[in-house]
Amino acid sequence: MRSEEVLVVARENIAPYLKACRKGLISSPETVAEILEIIYRDAFFMERSAAENDACCKQIIPYVTLCCNDRLLMIRRKRKQTEQRLHDLYSIGQGGHINPLSGARGASLIRAELERELMEEVALAPGEYSLSVRGIINDDENDVGSVHLGLWYVADTNADRFRTNEPDKIEGAWTPRREVLAHYDTLETWSQIAADSLLREE
Repeated sequence: MRSEEVLVVARENIAPYLKACRKGLISSPETVAEILEIIYRDAFFMERSAAENDACCKQIIPYVTLCCNDRLLMIRRKRKQTEQRLHDLYSIGQGGHINPLSGARGASLIRAELERELMEEVALAPGEYSLSVRGIINDDENDVGSVHLGLWYVADTNADRFRTNEPDKIEGAWTPRREVLAHYDTLETWSQIAADSLLREE
């Protein structure tokens, strides 16, 4: 049986940007636009089983922080969640891999898969939030980050309930922004990077 296919981009295609930001957030609008253009043009699908162990490629992960007034949705990834390296860590980002979708490519594919992930993980439909791009998250200093690249978005919503179609994989609650930083040491790395940008500047 053929394994899951995920969208990746060759590391060499974005190498200058990664060298300039081995760990952190690329937030310059011009630079983010350049990286996205490369992804839209050059990304391809690869079997996930191979991609997870091949640092020559970066798996593209839309990563969405949900905001409702002064609160953020913070989740904990349970042990039934697919990525074992993230078990029991807290997160202020929702998202997942991009799989093939008939008739979609580039920006439309990424948006469609982002919307699918939000519906699956936290049961939010596209009409329930507004989306903005905040940057590119990279972390080449750990095993998970070395094979993934985060496209970070912030979604503002008035739907402040929490429900999920995957209760066996995640649990969560709307958390005041100031309290998120109190959990900083137990946030997954990408969420720490997002929190540094979104919360410490306030």
